[in-house]
Amino acid sequence: MSAREPSDQRRALVVLAALVLGAIVVMGLLVAFAVLELPSIAAVANENFAPGIGLRTAAIIAAIVSFVVLIAFALVSGDGIVGELPFVIAGFFVFFLFFWLMTAWVF
Repeated sequence: MSAREPSDQRRALVVLAALVLGAIVVMGLLVAFAVLELPSIAAVANENFAPGIGLRTAAIIAAIVSFVVLIAFALVSGDGIVGELPFVIAGFFVFFLFFWLMTAWVF
């Protein structure tokens, strides 16, 4: 069995060298692709990060979304709707603030 070990080690070394060489080639291709496609990537980023809808339009969208979400919560909440009114009102303002700022930020 000791006669076969150097052959197995050599085969493993050849496989390892092939894998390392393949990884180097793939990394080189990725770097070349990134360098060649950088202008188009910059154009897409410039287009997508242009000024969006603004805070005023986002506030209108956030008010509508918050109202719809809280109506859905009120419909499925069951009994105790009158006792939960302060929490629903507070939740509306929290949802409004969240949806307003996230909509303005994302769009």
